[in-house]
Amino acid sequence: MSPSHLLRPPSLRSWSLAIDSMVLMEARRLNSTLALSISSHGGEGLSSADRMAARRLVMETTRRLNFIDRMLNFLLAPSGLRNLKSKVRAFIRLYTFYVWFSEGDKEARAVVAARIGRRLLSWRELNPVEHILGRIIVLNAERLFERLGEFEVIALKTFHPTWFVRYCFSLLGKDEAMRFLEASNSIHPVYLRMNLLKAKAEDIESMLEREGITVAPFRGVDDVYEVVDSSFPLVTSKAYQEGLFFLQDPASCLVVQTAKPQPEWRVLDVCAAPGGKTTHLAQLMEDRGQIISIDLSERRLEVLRREVLRVGSTIVDPLLADAIRPLPVRGEFDLVILDPPCSSTGTFWKTPSAKWRIDSRSFTRYGKLQGRMIDSCSESVRVGGFLVYSTCSISLEENEMVIEKFLENHPDFQLVPTESLIGRSGFKGQVNCQRLYPHINRTNGFFLAKMKRLS
Repeated sequence: MSPSHLLRPPSLRSWSLAIDSMVLMEARRLNSTLALSISSHGGEGLSSADRMAARRLVMETTRRLNFIDRMLNFLLAPSGLRNLKSKVRAFIRLYTFYVWFSEGDKEARAVVAARIGRRLLSWRELNPVEHILGRIIVLNAERLFERLGEFEVIALKTFHPTWFVRYCFSLLGKDEAMRFLEASNSIHPVYLRMNLLKAKAEDIESMLEREGITVAPFRGVDDVYEVVDSSFPLVTSKAYQEGLFFLQDPASCLVVQTAKPQPEWRVLDVCAAPGGKTTHLAQLMEDRGQIISIDLSERRLEVLRREVLRVGSTIVDPLLADAIRPLPVRGEFDLVILDPPCSSTGTFWKTPSAKWRIDSRSFTRYGKLQGRMIDSCSESVRVGGFLVYSTCSISLEENEMVIEKFLENHPDFQLVPTESLIGRSGFKGQVNCQRLYPHINRTNGFFLAKMKRLS
């Protein structure tokens, strides 16, 4: 069930923000979240509902971008999308999503969207696409699949790059791959982790209920709840502002739960921003010990600082550093957690713009980067301490192959079981590792490995 504030029809201001964000995403290769944030900065008259409606327009249009572009290039032939101005291209993509995929009568939606387009764009700007506004309504989608191969058709119907469909079929098999691809297009559930540093779970749940936020426990991961319904964005709630919960996927929470940090430990959290794992570590450590949280981005590290302050932790030391190089930290740590940059293939349902920013070579490139990072991080683990590695990718190259190579080069480390078993075992014989998938666990796709330093 979707929070009810996500279902409201977009206003004129929402459309304007969505168009500006789509233009920015294309021009600067930004993800949708960052583009929306930049585009809405200083926006006068924008309500929370406007922002949320614009976000849905952008996210759901971007999710289906290959299908939408196929349709538009078909209708605009021989000129195609490439010959349109960026703002017109953004509008016609958003229009196609809104007319073709939203609930309700297509013709009624088309009238509303066309009227909005004519208000936001001049007649001269809109002229190159004016003739297809009506044709989009009546187009037979089967014409888009003519003379295409099996993988190309599946790619269009599941809204994924063709190369990625082929990869999933090879990795998971046809039936499993189809379930994964289809689940990646469902609406991502909203989850929160209760912050027990500030209150008991039952007290937080009661406060949420008083604010009109209904939640239900997520089985298998402690202190995580699914948001069943809310009438407004959660970040505007009093409970959020008081630091009583953190918006976080269960798979990410599972990483810290598996790590089992103890009070008084020294912990190193690498690639830590925006702070989900750091604040969870502090909670399980009862805010006793030390956590050094490293990230390469000053902007993201500033977000982490704010989140640490919001949840009330006092044991976190943020540090700006590059994890590829030797880490600028002294001494050894009881626990090191590395969640490196990755292809994000497990989060396509949450960040669909990531689908179109990677290609078939991305897995290898990320795998090399991750290999350098895990080598660097391992030097900070004490004998008897633990190294936890995780990604939100489903690829072998970023997960099992990274771990396999690491263990070959570091015989003093050994895989140990990830005891909180809600996912499936890893591939390549790595039964102590764990994989999670949207279509199985209703979480982000995730990989998790825990290793102990023996000597």
